[in-house]
Amino acid sequence: MGDVISKQIERRRAIQTQEKTLNDLMRIDGEDYPGSEYYLITRETWMHDLNPEKLQIKKIVWPGTHDSATNEIGIPFITRPFAQCQSYSIYEQLLMGTRVLDIRVQKDRKVCHGILITYSVDIVIDDIKRFLSETKSEIIILEVRTEYGHEDPPDFDMYLEEKLGDYLIPNDEQVFEKTIGELLPKRVICVWKPSKLPKPEAGGMLWSEGYLRDNWINTDLPETKFESNLEYLSKQEPVNTRKYFYRVENTVTPVPDNPIVCVKPVTERIHAYARLFISQCFTKQIGDRLQIFSTDFIDEDFVDACVGLTYARAQGIKNIVATVTAELKTEDSVSVMASLYEVLGISMGASCHEIKAAYRKLARTCHPDVVAMNQKESSANMFMKIHSAYSTLSDPAKRAKYDRETYGHMVMMRSSSNMAASASMSGTYQSFCQQGRKWETDQCW
Repeated sequence: MGDVISKQIERRRAIQTQEKTLNDLMRIDGEDYPGSEYYLITRETWMHDLNPEKLQIKKIVWPGTHDSATNEIGIPFITRPFAQCQSYSIYEQLLMGTRVLDIRVQKDRKVCHGILITYSVDIVIDDIKRFLSETKSEIIILEVRTEYGHEDPPDFDMYLEEKLGDYLIPNDEQVFEKTIGELLPKRVICVWKPSKLPKPEAGGMLWSEGYLRDNWINTDLPETKFESNLEYLSKQEPVNTRKYFYRVENTVTPVPDNPIVCVKPVTERIHAYARLFISQCFTKQIGDRLQIFSTDFIDEDFVDACVGLTYARAQGIKNIVATVTAELKTEDSVSVMASLYEVLGISMGASCHEIKAAYRKLARTCHPDVVAMNQKESSANMFMKIHSAYSTLSDPAKRAKYDRETYGHMVMMRSSSNMAASASMSGTYQSFCQQGRKWETDQCW
């Protein structure tokens, strides 16, 4: 008995140590990456808002859910906590912005997780079709697999084809090169992974397991999973040359030798580090490999994190801070070098709260998704500058470095009048961002 208690104490310490490591990494390296400050206007139609005619399938970072249809599994408060991985229905997840679904089934076409069974897969299909009928340009990856230890449902391939019909995107590797617009009105990539039944064939309506790959790491240790995910991802091809989808799961799993076997308290050990993971992908120069990013208990911030990177890829933004800062600087003009403050319309002494408030105000008016059609190209360039300024000035270390490199000893000598002058927006930003908008009456984000 003493040995068991001792092992559990050691386990708890290991978990705490790993959580501290990830927290320290977040504090030191931050969570910035291309598109990290992107704000969604409407999550249920985010693909449509990113322009389906230009958004290629291979450039999308797909927000997904792990064990997607477990919101009502088991008996509430009794068996459900041991298998529930999502709080929302399939329809609600899709409205939130989820675009990859992970469905496990057994021989009676019931959704299951291990030995626990929930509703019929018909409910999943109905939720998907309801969402598709209410939107125009959203593409979904639907993975359906026979759960481990269960038998395949008979004739399930025919069932999927009958139920999803005209929505199905045929199995074709050219899909990765196409835009969403080129695939419409087809809108579902359905991956069927049976246990023993024949696998889907190339050219058919269903996709085989080789087109949706992952590396499952069964651990409840957050840093172990975090680092393993990075390692496996680094071994994949970049998305531009890949002819399959690769999934990274930002989850940890209850293990038998740990007294905590409920899903939620365990998976929360890694849930908060989704943005850190994306940031570390760029630190390790593997950001071009991230494609499907899934989680337990999905929330809006997780969706935003994925869509932000999708936006950056679609816009060709690689290192927004370095690009725009270099563009703004000149060798002999301090006034131009001070433009990061001018871009946001703040003084050099602005607080973190003032910086964030200024950024959000400008983002609401200058974002390409909210301006008139004839302003979208110019607004994209303007928003890049705004985003660059915020990314630098909102990070204390980056801001201090920017001030030192830009002003040097002159920072201390600047008069208060000059500091106040830097608070006024340049004419370009002010005239652009105020055209046609009255945010006193418009609904803000």
